[in-house]
Amino acid sequence: MATICVDLDGTLTLGDHSLIHYLQMKPDYEAIRKVDAHVEKEKAKLIVYTARPWLEYFKLKKHFKRWGLNYHKLICGKFPSDEYIDNNSKRIDEL
Repeated sequence: MATICVDLDGTLTLGDHSLIHYLQMKPDYEAIRKVDAHVEKEKAKLIVYTARPWLEYFKLKKHFKRWGLNYHKLICGKFPSDEYIDNNSKRIDEL
């Protein structure tokens, strides 16, 4: 099974990414829908990664549940993957 990693800020969220925004992040439901469809099509597992500190782990999981984000794992910091989807490499609009 392939692994697809998706960045959180700027990929699954809207707005700027200042410290203030981190406290008031808003989901990009269109991006979430596209990622979900891509993961299903590829029969892959989805890992959400972020440079945010591990202190925010449980808060982020609560957000994901409210947003209806289907994912397998949340990881702070990047790690090896078959594919990255973020605001620096493969973008949502390229799926």
